[in-house]
Amino acid sequence: MLPVAQGIAGVPLFSGASVRLAVFVIAIVAAVGYFVFRLRHDKYEVLTSLPVEAAITRSQKFVLGVIALATVILVWAAPEFKWHNGELSASYIFLAIAIAVAGRLTARELLQNIAVEMDGLAVARSTLILNRLPGTLACVEAILRLAIEGVRTRTRRPCL
Repeated sequence: MLPVAQGIAGVPLFSGASVRLAVFVIAIVAAVGYFVFRLRHDKYEVLTSLPVEAAITRSQKFVLGVIALATVILVWAAPEFKWHNGELSASYIFLAIAIAVAGRLTARELLQNIAVEMDGLAVARSTLILNRLPGTLACVEAILRLAIEGVRTRTRRPCL
């Protein structure tokens, strides 16, 4: 287990592990149950062979090889060299570039994919910041209430 999210959140490494394990087991059981339900409902037939157009290309095999190699290196190097968030982030960025090269993506496609992922990270980080500052939401709510009251009464109140 790589201690990434725990360090960012400022909690001990295995805090809440029993709850996370319980949620994981429930989610897996629900997903498998839903999958079996859909298989029975749709009268799914087992495929004996893959269609010709479903063959894995050479570049796809190369990408899978890069991911497998990176996983082995990451699992070995993180505890060996005591990597923290900065080193792990750099390794993920390097992995993204290596996958782009292996998958023959253009620089534009790589940067678009990174931008989409960074946008998701920005939302997660802002949520984390809001959760770590308990008074932030109350302050935002108070400012919004003052603004709404000012709009209703057509008076302008000074900023806090």
